[in-house]
Amino acid sequence: MNKLYLCFWQLFPLTYRTFYLDAQGLLHFAVWKMWFGRCYRVTDVFVDSYLTALDDTIKTLRALYAEADRIVQTFERQGSAETCLGSLPVDRGA
Repeated sequence: MNKLYLCFWQLFPLTYRTFYLDAQGLLHFAVWKMWFGRCYRVTDVFVDSYLTALDDTIKTLRALYAEADRIVQTFERQGSAETCLGSLPVDRGA
């Protein structure tokens, strides 16, 4: 009965969609139609690279860390770091 069910669905061309990463870490979106076990009308679109998004995130975090460090050093020079930062822990470096 299960084989009959699968054969029935192969009579109709169905559309499939997926996201996948290639060997270089690039994100792709693929759409294809399948009929009687054969693929046709395959469309593969390059979406983005996880590495690019990760690099942008790391750059943003580094910029925020540098800005926070600059603010702490400014307050330390003025002698008011504890009053302005409250109870936030300040990493003084090792």
